[in-house]
Parts: sequence; C-alpha cells; structure tokens
Amino acid sequence: MAQPLSIFISSPGDVNDERRRAALVISRLKREFARFFDLTAVLWEYEPMLASGHFQDILVPPSHTDIVVVILWSRLGSPLPEDRYRGLDGRVPVTGTEWEFEDALKVQGQPGAPELLVYRKTAPPETRFTGRDQLETVGRQWDALQAFWGRHFVFPDGRARRAFKDFDGLDEFEAKLKEDLRKILRRRGAEGGRDGSPRLPDWYQGSPFRGLDVFEPEHARIFFGRGQAEREVTEALAARAGARRGWCW
Repeated sequence: MAQPLSIFISSPGDVNDERRRAALVISRLKREFARFFDLTAVLWEYEPMLASGHFQDILVPPSHTDIVVVILWSRLGSPLPEDRYRGLDGRVPVTGTEWEFEDALKVQGQPGAPELLVYRKTAPPETRFTGRDQLETVGRQWDALQAFWGRHFVFPDGRARRAFKDFDGLDEFEAKLKEDLRKILRRRGAEGGRDGSPRLPDWYQGSPFRGLDVFEPEHARIFFGRGQAEREVTEALAARAGARRGWCW
C-alpha cells in the first residue's frame, strides 16, 4: 500500500514556468515511486475557484502537508485579507507566499512537520511597466522581497540564517528540485511506512543493472528514454493552453 504524500508548491506569479516544471517533476517522481508513495502536488491552479472565499482559502495549509517547496525571484505577490491572515510576528498585511512559508515554518520541530525547501532565482529580473505607477509597484515588490529575505534567510552581515538553494535557469531549478525530492523520498521510504507500505529496495543505492531480472514500476528512474521530449511537449501545450491558443498535429 503506497503512502500518501503531499507536496505544496508556494510562489508568486513571476515564476510560473518554475511552477509548471515543479508539477512535472512531481508527476515523474509519482511514477518512479508509485509502489511506495502516492504523491500529490498542491497548487492553487489545480483547485476549484470558489467565489465564497479568497484564493488562499481553498488550499490546505502548508503546515498540514508533507513537503513545502517555496520558489522566489523578484517579488512576493499580492496581500491576503487582514482579518484572517497574519505573519508569525502578527504583522499585516502579508502576501500568500509569505504566509505559506511562515505557516510551514511555525511547526518546524513538531512531529509531522513538513520538510521545507526554498529556491531563489538569481537571473536578472524581467520588469515590464507602462507607467510610473507600475514602476513604483515593481520597486515596492522588490523591497518587500528583500525585507522577507533578510527576516528569514540572511543576516545584515551576509551570514545565512537558514538553508536555501540558488538557481539561474529553469533546467538548473528542475535538476536541483528533482534531486532534493528524490533524496527526501528515499530517506522517508528507507524504513517503510507505519501503515505497512513497502520499504524502498536496496537497488536505489546500488547498481542499476538488473541482469536477467525484470524491470518493475519502481525502476522508472533507470529505465527511461524520453524524459526531455516529454517535458518539452507538455510545457509547450501548457503554454499554448494558458494563452488560449490552439494547436495542430
């Protein structure tokens, strides 16, 4: 019996490509570890948009999931309603990304707390504006991100407060996320689940050659061939669908 495991993806809107790539990584890992984990990606795009509440209300809190992945670049996003969303220190307003990170952070050290992964893009930000008001908004977003980063990740003298990973481009992000998630899944599966879910096999740490033995679903990581092509086609279709453009074969 596969163990259910949810992965929450938190980010503002300037890293939509990375969000899509993260969803694809989780989809591939879901197949790779199918015998051991039933992986679910938690993204607001996958949820029904109920007009009875705010966008944030439809999502399970990050503190209730198993792994939280935060992706940042040049902004933090839009503020949440002040009547029910506050920062760890009580400040308002807070953006969705801030609140999601701090919701996961506040339970660290407690049993069942999610594993928290943070990635920040180092490429120069892409800024588009058509007037002074928009330019000022871009500046406020940048300042808010720097304040958040200083509050949680870097001391004024440059020393790191807590761990994170930088990345420059989409492929580098994918490689780092995939390897980090694989390591977490291997560690979590090393002893098997309390519900009787199977233990990860020894071959994950040994030789990939099966000899005369058959390949099983859990060997997907070493029995493959079209990952790059699959990723390019899926992302192209997603981008065209997002732009409401059709396609032909």
